Amino acid sequence: MVDGKYEIRESKVISGTQFIIELLGVNADQFRQLFILPQGEFKRFLISNSREKQGILRTLFDSEKFEAIREILKEEVKKEKAQIENRYQQIDLLWQEIESFDDDKIKGLLEVATQQIDKVIENIPLLQARSKEILAFVNESKETAIKEYEIIERKH
Repeated sequence: MVDGKYEIRESKVISGTQFIIELLGVNADQFRQLFILPQGEFKRFLISNSREKQGILRTLFDSEKFEAIREILKEEVKKEKAQIENRYQQIDLLWQEIESFDDDKIKGLLEVATQQIDKVIENIPLLQARSKEILAFVNESKETAIKEYEIIERKH
């Protein structure tokens, strides 16, 4: 409504639907689950599967940014694990090559392998600490979303 008069915003169903989704922040199914509570639909929300609930809660609490951060951190952890696995494979290859070397070469390789093992072992606590940080961040985000959801619940 503009200046007391109604104005046509969208003339096609698809663009109208998209406008409403952007305006309300939820699609038709989510709207029904969230706003038609007196007619027994809230029970459907409560018994809906996890994916449906996640979609609704993500929309309500704008948690997509946390999901994106979690995915980035998850990829970082995956890369770190791959690097560690690569180091272990290198160590295995070195041990296999040791059998054909003389004592001096073996000593040199053992020294290099020991240094590499020390570096791998040194990185394990860092990876564990990073994993704990990621988990704490995700749990904190989850708790915040639940608290915000409960506040909204009480208001309705």
